[in-house]
Amino acid sequence: MTQYPILFVAIAAILASVPAEAEISPESFAGHDVVFMGETHDNPIHHAHQAEWVAQLAPTAIVFEMLDRDEAALVMAERAAGRFDDLAQTLNWAESGWPDWPMYAQIIAAAPNAVVIGGEVPRDLARAAFTDGAVAAFGETAPRFG
Repeated sequence: MTQYPILFVAIAAILASVPAEAEISPESFAGHDVVFMGETHDNPIHHAHQAEWVAQLAPTAIVFEMLDRDEAALVMAERAAGRFDDLAQTLNWAESGWPDWPMYAQIIAAAPNAVVIGGEVPRDLARAAFTDGAVAAFGETAPRFG
């Protein structure tokens, strides 16, 4: 199977090259370097499917929208130290406003060698991307990302 360098767990799934009528599976992304996955945040079935796909895709990195840079560094450090079960407490997840930690933990556990990256975007920038478009939200750096 193709090794995927980055897997984003993001707000919405971007499946531009997959026809709408196609059944989507990890094989649908053959040849792609980046895969975006979305879910309804409080739907445990969506998270379970993401964990299955992550295990099959074996990404080298996963970006989580609900973690900032420092929290992602904590995840990496705690995982490396064998304290994976303590991450919810370390991250103060109960106060984060996100759904139950186990839904996200299974995704991280599905790729034990993947680098965890915090992709949390401040809410004002996320709203700007939806209302004004991604190019406006990226500003001067938009051309860099095509």
